[in-house]
Amino acid sequence: MNDKPAMNDKPAMNDKPATNDKPATNDKPAMNQQPVDAEGGAETDLVAVSHALGVVRENALELLREFHSPPSSLRIQAAGVTVEARWPGVARAVAAEPLVADTGLAAANGHAENGAAAARRAGHEVRSPAVGVFHVAPEPGAKPFVSVGDTVAAGDQVAIIEVMKLMIPVEADTAGTVTEVLKADGEPAEYDEPLFVLAPAA
Repeated sequence: MNDKPAMNDKPAMNDKPATNDKPATNDKPAMNQQPVDAEGGAETDLVAVSHALGVVRENALELLREFHSPPSSLRIQAAGVTVEARWPGVARAVAAEPLVADTGLAAANGHAENGAAAARRAGHEVRSPAVGVFHVAPEPGAKPFVSVGDTVAAGDQVAIIEVMKLMIPVEADTAGTVTEVLKADGEPAEYDEPLFVLAPAA
């Protein structure tokens, strides 16, 4: 009756290896790695967005080069990025054309002035590919693409037309020497407006 080894010896209660050893709760690799994964994901997203914007820009430039007249709006979507541009000045110019056509005297005077200006500018005219802002250099303060007296080849870039933050290159369509720059840097340019005069190469 006095000998009760089963009651005094309780190894199961004193030894608790399962509760004392908790590597899963003390070491949390999943929580520690989360900021790294988030940063890597953010960098990946930025690269993807930058690539998509580059694709949109290239598509916009290709489309604008194919137009015979400037569009009033342009919408491009690529890789989940959508860019929409509008040119209100184009709509105003189109709407104003019938008014000029109705006044024969004004039209005649306009043609005479254009003819006189063209006669004064003997040579080949390099014209604007779009409605936008004329820039003579790749960035403010930089050296102009060309100056009077420079010789250019067909395909050489001579200026930039800025359209809704898109930089459209103006290229010489023939070889020659620059004799006139018809616009100042930062001035607005209309579609097909003369920008440079070239003396054709001999």
